[in-house]
Amino acid sequence: MLPKHTVQTHTKPHLPPHPQHDPQHHLQHLQVDWQAHPAQLISGSARAGVCALVLAGALLAATLHVKADVLVEGIDATLAGPVRAGLSLRSDCTQPRWQIRHRFREAEGEIRGILETFGYYTPSVEPGLDFTAECFNARFLVNTGPPTLIREADVTLSGSGAELDVFRDLVDNSTVRQGARFDHRLYEAYKTTFEDVAARYGFLDARFTTQQVVVNVQEFTADIELRYDTGPRHGFGNVTYDTDAIEHRLLARYLPFESGDPYDADLLIEFYQSLTGSGYFEDVSVQPMDPVDAVIPIQVNLTPGKSRQSRVGLGISTDIGPNLTLGQTNRLVNQRGHQMSLDANWAPVQSELGGYYRVPQPDISNGWYSLYGGFQREDTETSKTSSTSIGIRKLTPRGNQWVQTLFLELNNDHFEVARETQDRFYAVPGVNLSYTKTDRTVARPGRAHHIGFELSGADEALGSAISFISAELQARLVHSLTPRIRFLGRFRVGLIHTHDFGRLPPRVRFFSGGDSRVRGYDYETIGVTDALGNVIGGDRLIEYSTELDLAFKPKWAAALFFDAGNVSLGSYEGDFSRAVGIGLRWYSPIGPLRLDLARPIGAEISGVRLHVSLGPDV
Repeated sequence: MLPKHTVQTHTKPHLPPHPQHDPQHHLQHLQVDWQAHPAQLISGSARAGVCALVLAGALLAATLHVKADVLVEGIDATLAGPVRAGLSLRSDCTQPRWQIRHRFREAEGEIRGILETFGYYTPSVEPGLDFTAECFNARFLVNTGPPTLIREADVTLSGSGAELDVFRDLVDNSTVRQGARFDHRLYEAYKTTFEDVAARYGFLDARFTTQQVVVNVQEFTADIELRYDTGPRHGFGNVTYDTDAIEHRLLARYLPFESGDPYDADLLIEFYQSLTGSGYFEDVSVQPMDPVDAVIPIQVNLTPGKSRQSRVGLGISTDIGPNLTLGQTNRLVNQRGHQMSLDANWAPVQSELGGYYRVPQPDISNGWYSLYGGFQREDTETSKTSSTSIGIRKLTPRGNQWVQTLFLELNNDHFEVARETQDRFYAVPGVNLSYTKTDRTVARPGRAHHIGFELSGADEALGSAISFISAELQARLVHSLTPRIRFLGRFRVGLIHTHDFGRLPPRVRFFSGGDSRVRGYDYETIGVTDALGNVIGGDRLIEYSTELDLAFKPKWAAALFFDAGNVSLGSYEGDFSRAVGIGLRWYSPIGPLRLDLARPIGAEISGVRLHVSLGPDV
């Protein structure tokens, strides 16, 4: 009968699942039986002399920074690295020679044991050891021998989860399959994956009823047999909250599951993130408890945050100049979760006083009804506007980062364009759809994108002084080309349909130019001009920008960009205003600060303009 090597493995008892399940991996340890220390056989005076020599040698080695050569040769780096790391023989010249020799003798067995974990059961090792005046050189020439291949891999499932897709995928797409090289690490990791899936989906009684590997050393084959019984699947139990600061029916809107639904730990993570992002709480804990009658109760511990928050901010932008911001928000007006905020912003070009009061939608996580209003003043090179607004919004998340906002806004604008002063009252219903995906935890994200679309309008038949329909689409993209170089793209297109463009308020019309539009031009100075050369805006808009930035220090980057924009009337025809420039980025604690120098291309205006702005890329 051919010799065989049988491995019998066992699993740990299951622990109750947790939203952030972190499986423990089995580690194999090498045991070494140490012999008596040679120093115990030396007389006291001799021992003192030996110690003195060892100390002198250590000091000399430390002074010269000498390191020993411990070489593992004959095998590729994927094996040589783990083998070298697993040796007890270190590249340390301060070791006594008796210890070096002892560890050198142990090294061959250590190498064989390490290679076994990779499926090489018949390796050969040719060791070599030389001592020099300062240190030593050790060399191990290794021949792995043929790899052990999996001849049979019999993996079967039983229990109520046997037909669950995630378990079937583990069987159908196994890394432990016929013809593959047998690797103990992959085998153990494969078994751990079953335990991870079981813990995530609430199969608390799941276990391996059979787990066996039979290795035929002479034939270089391994036969694997795994029998996994998932047992019954548990469900979600009741959710218990430890606070009365907010009505429990409001908290229930953040639940992505109902009592009795099949358990899924990822839904607990989603629940936790929704509670954390609600703005109500300083600390959130979502903990599954011990199962009761095949369901897992959920305990939620919540620490309400400070309800009132005040804000004071200073900033600067070449569009609007230096600005001062004051604000206060009450994140928890009452137990029904109402919120309110008041903000005042002042800058030479644009100032605003406004606020909102919002009420959570009862059945939609992070959905809100908002009543808002305010007063705004804007004084640019092309127009002057004083506006009073009041409106209502319904904000509803649509899944996968999409947000829908329905709104109805009443506006009363007093404005001056091209030396003509007008007053307009208009009611604007509309809808906005937006999608944003970025990592706000880092100042310079490697990947991010945003898409936004808004459709709005007004009609004289509904009491407005003007009629129009406005549509606007915009997109932003950030994509890393290398770890240090990013591409940033920006695109915006707009259309207004109206029978009397001259009656539209400036904030309804399209203008371009400025820090975030077309750099190289002053704020809102790009637009159609009248017979006297006054910029009056337009009803068509196209803007785009491309930029490369290069990080040269952890918080600094340089940029090269090209911007272009066109504002026209009646069609998208006309020349584009274009500019090129260079920039500097500083990723401050409050967001990226941009300093750009931009020069228009082929325009009547000339010179270089400085643009300063602050805010995220997306």
